[in-house]
Amino acid sequence: MRIPAERLTNTRHYLDPLNFATNFALFRDTERLHTRLATANYWARYGAGMVSCWLTLFDGDGDIIAEWTAECGDAASAIVVDSGDIRARFGLGEFTGQLFIHVVGAAGHDVVKYALDVYGQDDAALSCTHDAMPGRPIAMPASRHPAPANGSSCGSRTAIRARSRPGRSALPDGRGGDSRRSTGRSVRLRPWRSTPG
Repeated sequence: MRIPAERLTNTRHYLDPLNFATNFALFRDTERLHTRLATANYWARYGAGMVSCWLTLFDGDGDIIAEWTAECGDAASAIVVDSGDIRARFGLGEFTGQLFIHVVGAAGHDVVKYALDVYGQDDAALSCTHDAMPGRPIAMPASRHPAPANGSSCGSRTAIRARSRPGRSALPDGRGGDSRRSTGRSVRLRPWRSTPG
């Protein structure tokens, strides 16, 4: 995939890192499960002018099933992409695939950070956000937070929030929240370690 000229931040230098302010997210919408991606136009705080997101939805076979541009403007603002809205807008059936996010007009850094929420129509949905290295936000450039020099494995932090319908608990002990806001408690888990043999 080559990024088209009209989608480049720096049209004079194709390999400029700001031309690759991109990320992928698991994205699905079914009868029972939905996905919501939230990010922000934080590039505006780095002096970016007009910022837009080029969004491409691939199905499970890698075929493009939807493609659109979201204008973010020139001020810091929230960007939310909800699978149910996309399914209705493009007349799609159920899907499970990847959402490609590409920012045009980025400034300051080339990272697209986001929070991904999976929510459902019943108590079976659970959202999870993962950070692969303590102190390193999701998708932080390796040049800013490299892996340990000794080659040791990194720890892992996982925050889990339970989601369910309003008024219904997602967890047996009554903790949980609804699909529009988290009232569940974040829990810090120790790194998972495999045991030999």
